[in-house]
Formats: sequence, structure tokens, C-alpha cells
Amino acid sequence: MDRLQHLVLPVATLAIPQIAWLSRHVRFSMLDILKLDYIRTAWAKGLPMRRVVLKHALRNALIPLITSVGVMIPALLAGTIIVESVFSYPGLGQVFFQALGGLPSQMSDTEPGSIGRMDYTLTLALMFFLIVVVAVSNMLVDVLYTVADPRISLNQKSRV
Repeated sequence: MDRLQHLVLPVATLAIPQIAWLSRHVRFSMLDILKLDYIRTAWAKGLPMRRVVLKHALRNALIPLITSVGVMIPALLAGTIIVESVFSYPGLGQVFFQALGGLPSQMSDTEPGSIGRMDYTLTLALMFFLIVVVAVSNMLVDVLYTVADPRISLNQKSRV
């Protein structure tokens, strides 16, 4: 329970700006979609507002949201470097920062004001991990596109 209390501020620091940006993005996307002709047609047919908004409008508004979340996942991982350094929270971000030469572990080795030694092996391993996270989030976005919009197919041949 004590560990959860110490996670509140770092999690809030990472999540609140992302939530605000996503909610604004979804709002504007929904406002654009609700102005389209097929939504007006659905209302004219007498469909309930709940069904029009949830089934017709939200499915099409999810596509920009999915794209934004796909971009946001690697950005959140990169943001942990700063947040963990500010809050002195041990984690992957702080390890990455130390591997890049920040926060030297032994102050006697370095001159005042200089950065520490760079750990190239650990830096390359962590960069590879970030690349894998970006690739997996992009693949996840592509799969979620097919869930949100059935017109998008992953196995359809491209027409050039």
C-alpha cells in the first residue's frame, strides 16, 4: 500500500496531460462525425440517440483516437525518463538516463558539473527495447483499426 501511495504523483504527471489531450481529440473527432450526412440520416430514420452515437458515430471517431494512442505509448515510455528522475523513482527511465551518462553513480570519478560515463551496451539494449515497443504499438494500432472499422482489412491486396 505504501508503494501505491508513492506512485500517485508520477502516474498523475504522466497521465493527466495525455488524458486531457485524448479527451479533446475525441471531442473534436465526434463533433466532426456528428455533422456528416449518414448520422443525419440515422437520426431521420428515427434511431435512438444512444444507438446513433455509440454505433455509428463512435466507431468512426475511434480511428483517430487509436492513432493517437499508438503514438502516445512510446511517448509515455520516453516521458518516464524525466518523471522518474524528478521523483527519484527507481525504474527503467532512470536506468536509461544513467546509461546515457546522466546522474553519475560515483561522484568521485567525475569532475563537478560533468556527466558520467556512458554505458553503450545498456543504452543499445534499451534503445532496442524502445524500438520493439514502437513496433508492437504500431502493429496493435493496425489490428485495432480492423476492430473499429470493418471496412479496413489487413489481408486485402493493395490496389496500385
